[in-house]
Amino acid sequence: MRQLNKLTAVGIKNLSERGRHGDGGGLWFNITKSGSKSWVFRWTPKGGSPREMGLGAYPAVPLAAARRLAGVYREHVAAGRDPKAERDRDTGKTFLEAGEAYLEAMAPRWSNQKTIL
Repeated sequence: MRQLNKLTAVGIKNLSERGRHGDGGGLWFNITKSGSKSWVFRWTPKGGSPREMGLGAYPAVPLAAARRLAGVYREHVAAGRDPKAERDRDTGKTFLEAGEAYLEAMAPRWSNQKTIL
């Protein structure tokens, strides 16, 4: 069994070395050339090639939250499901539905008729 929870909250806060830093269990802390920091979950489906998906930017997504998400996605992989497809299914709305909901919610705040149309 591979080790989990290799990183610490203080450690990643002070980390500036570019590249991917593994926390274990498919969770990676990514630092780009520009210095932006984010979380990535990597897995290999049975008989497939490696895949990855972003979990969010740091510090908006702290270490504990990234670990919780990675744990859920590891369960999906173990059950033979695609974590990315499962996450996308959980949103419940299509892009069109989300856009219409946004326009409906914002319409009362807009005073210019051109903006509303």
